[in-house]
Amino acid sequence: RVRERPPVSPRPAGAAAARAPRRLRVGIVGCGALATYGYLPALARLGCRPTALVDPRLDFARSLAARFGVPRVAEDLAEVAPDLDAAIVAAPPPLHAALSLPLLAAGVHTLVEKPFAPNAADARRMIEAAAASGARLAVGHQRRFLFVNRWIEAAVRAGALGDLLQVTAAEGRNLRRAAGRSLAGTGRRRPDYWNRARADCGGGVFRDWGPHLLDTLLWWLGPVRSLDYRDDAEGGLEADARLELEFECGAAGVVELSRLRDLPDTIRLEGTQGSLEASLYRNELLAAAPESLRRLRFPLPPGAAGGDEGIWGPGGPGERLVADWLAAIEQDREPFVPGVSALPVAALMDRCLAGRRPARRFSNGAAGPAPESAAAAGAELRGKTVLVTGATGFIGGCLVERLVRSGVRVRAAVRRFGAAAGIARFPPESLEMREFDLAAPGADDDLDDLLDGCAVVFHLALDLESRAANLEGAKRLGAACARRGIRLVFTSSYTVRRPWPDGFLTEAETEPATTGGTGAPPPSANALCEVALQRLRRERGLEVVVLQPTIVYGPFSGHWTDRPAQALLDGRLVLPSPGDGICNAVQVEDVVSALLLAAVREEAVGETFLISGAEHPTWLEFHAAYARALGRPEAIRLRPREEIETLLRRGRLRRLVTWARRRPRLRKPLGRVKRAGQRTLRRIRAAVRRATLRRDGSARSFVRKRAGALSGGAETLPSPRHLEEFPSRCRVRIDKARRLLGYEPAFDLARGMAQTGEYLRWAYGARISAAGTRIPAAGDHRPPAAAEHPSPPEAAAEARPPEA
Repeated sequence: RVRERPPVSPRPAGAAAARAPRRLRVGIVGCGALATYGYLPALARLGCRPTALVDPRLDFARSLAARFGVPRVAEDLAEVAPDLDAAIVAAPPPLHAALSLPLLAAGVHTLVEKPFAPNAADARRMIEAAAASGARLAVGHQRRFLFVNRWIEAAVRAGALGDLLQVTAAEGRNLRRAAGRSLAGTGRRRPDYWNRARADCGGGVFRDWGPHLLDTLLWWLGPVRSLDYRDDAEGGLEADARLELEFECGAAGVVELSRLRDLPDTIRLEGTQGSLEASLYRNELLAAAPESLRRLRFPLPPGAAGGDEGIWGPGGPGERLVADWLAAIEQDREPFVPGVSALPVAALMDRCLAGRRPARRFSNGAAGPAPESAAAAGAELRGKTVLVTGATGFIGGCLVERLVRSGVRVRAAVRRFGAAAGIARFPPESLEMREFDLAAPGADDDLDDLLDGCAVVFHLALDLESRAANLEGAKRLGAACARRGIRLVFTSSYTVRRPWPDGFLTEAETEPATTGGTGAPPPSANALCEVALQRLRRERGLEVVVLQPTIVYGPFSGHWTDRPAQALLDGRLVLPSPGDGICNAVQVEDVVSALLLAAVREEAVGETFLISGAEHPTWLEFHAAYARALGRPEAIRLRPREEIETLLRRGRLRRLVTWARRRPRLRKPLGRVKRAGQRTLRRIRAAVRRATLRRDGSARSFVRKRAGALSGGAETLPSPRHLEEFPSRCRVRIDKARRLLGYEPAFDLARGMAQTGEYLRWAYGARISAAGTRIPAAGDHRPPAAAEHPSPPEAAAEARPPEA
């Protein structure tokens, strides 16, 4: 049976007992992202207009007040607290207790967003204050209002699964790629407030997402007997966390949370008589065994069919949470999720953090220590301050980690703090993050302050949407470095020289391509930046070093690691036959070593260096190593180039839409069209569900969506640009980097793929396990057999360059 709500008890004597207003005067304390996309729209849909907004950022609060019709804005809560009947506290987590206690003491009904309090002691004080004044205290655990979660709670209470044995929950998004975009199904949009002020965040992924999952587990399974908690924080905010639990009911649990990898966003319960799997954000029962579990009936509210469009969508769990809290105030009863329910969660989180241990991640030592020359370069920079632009990117994140571990003080220029989860793990005394955009108007005024005290600048930032912004940013940064006598290391790309020759490529071939010419294709953004920086070197004496890496792969590489891996897990990865084109691959740690060497070698000033690996594998060998690491060796398919071109022509409209969405001027109007279409589709789906779905209290009331790890039939084609590159026989020479930089690659393909394979199994382990694929042992990275992937004999004859 469904647990009944607590009986209505008479309100205790106190400040809140004296008034029972028909029209509540509601205030919102904290106008961050959650108030913007969550509470304010929900209150508007419920017909409740707030009377006041409280936020120290008065200009931003006034803009929100004008948008939602709120009559009053205040900087300090004390200004409006006497005029409030109820308040929603959505300020930064460390302030929850300090803001809520005076409200509760005054008898103001309060809804506190999670995490409820910084610790269990503060949570207890808040609950006691509410009990003394009679204020209705609720906590923002919206997932209790998912109907599928209430159905599962009733199923567990009724023993439908037998004795519970195991519960597994995994929630994660790779925010390096998702920053600035909506996270599908979660209701979390533009998460730029994460990592911005690390002291105000109150914690990383465990503090932010953990309360929801822990509340659900404690609601279903009861108290916890023992636990083992690990995360990857190194003095900063954790970005990846794992919690192993043992409940007093006898069940074992595993919770994984991550801002660095894509996890399935599901929760699974296994018992002696069956198992269930559900979505974390939607009313979707993904799996049930045996199938008869779907027909079990438990009392649910009328119209409890699935179809919520995210936690904070219209009619979703967030809106039902607010509606229940307002109804509890009017009806003088306890909310469905009272504040006292947050005390076990706060106590459990205190236990986790008190016993915290370092996380077990993929190995970073597959190739042994860095070369002596790179280690010496890092030692030479120890104790100095360096600036890194593009620090939240793939290469920039690896560079920051190497610098911090070498004892260098790093100043990171960050445009989107939501993408900084990977580097926010380090302590503020080693890593200082500053919000800065080189292309923004007025950037010159702040640039001198950003460069103050810096010995070297590593410029890796690249705006994929604007060539003009890249060029303007490079000019500004180069001019500022020239004025101060600071060395600038600029990371370009070997693609400034395209098309590539069939023979060997050296720096002499890349330089003319940067200037363009009559009849030549327009130069790339990197090429324009190189020309501008070299001009500053000649005219103003700028100490500039330009690196041109080739195909950079390794852990967290979105383009050359994650994309091929996702394509292999989704179905098949198509390459143009016979697959014998040359892949000039370089492992990211080798690129970082080259950056450090460029920062300290005097011989490097004014020079341009190609950075690649010592080997020249084929594209087939490169992708086959990924396929073996993922246990999907059969997922690579060779097709004739003409056939691929025909298939690509059919997808021109999709590519046009993708191109348009990347244009800043088109993004807003296209976004409005997309949102209007989504609203129409939601209405159609809701009408269909109302007409067809059962509402008998069984799991058949929910959207039934089978969870599949592999689609099997999907094929990922190379882009038109890659289709031109894959057949190339160009081999990059690194003689100049060896001679002047002292650069020597530490990773061959086997060693590089050994480390990358460990990363893939860490990042995509859930999908690999669901697929039931065989994972080879570490180090098993033999080249593909000739019978499996035949290649012309001349390719093998040309595999080794003369300098090797």
